[in-house]
Amino acid sequence: MVPYLNSEDKIRGCGAKAIIHCLLPEQFYGEMHAKTACFEHSYPQSIKK
Repeated sequence: MVPYLNSEDKIRGCGAKAIIHCLLPEQFYGEMHAKTACFEHSYPQSIKK
């Protein structure tokens, strides 16, 4: 989590925001084991109709 303030927030002393990264642990090392999912290939024909 990376907190940050813009210049107005710093002057007022409030308004902190946070950015949370959504990387998986293996992505820290340049590996990717997840697969891209899509409606076309993830569901049977009976559901896609």
